[in-house]
Amino acid sequence: MANAAPAVKVFNLTDVSTPTLKQRGLVSRGFQVGTQLIQPGASAQFDGATWASLKGRYNRLLTLGALFVGATPPVSYVQGKQRSVGNTPAPAPAKPSTPPPPPAPTPSKE
Repeated sequence: MANAAPAVKVFNLTDVSTPTLKQRGLVSRGFQVGTQLIQPGASAQFDGATWASLKGRYNRLLTLGALFVGATPPVSYVQGKQRSVGNTPAPAPAKPSTPPPPPAPTPSKE
């Protein structure tokens, strides 16, 4: 007996605007995936067999970055979400600059 395909989590990433999503009019769009409506920023879980029968219909949205399949959303999405709500982490401290060399000694008058 074959093992059942693992569950799949599908994320709707349209709550974070990207140039591609904006150009295609896909920002803040909900998508009906199978019988589930996935709102912007939300996700839905599908059993592997169901997703296998559905995924071909959503290849374009996956390619454009409107939908994502995985255990967690991609890092770039999470970072974009943080920027969009003003929760950007503090920038990394700047490297300390090298102090200028000391001035050359001036010749003494004797």
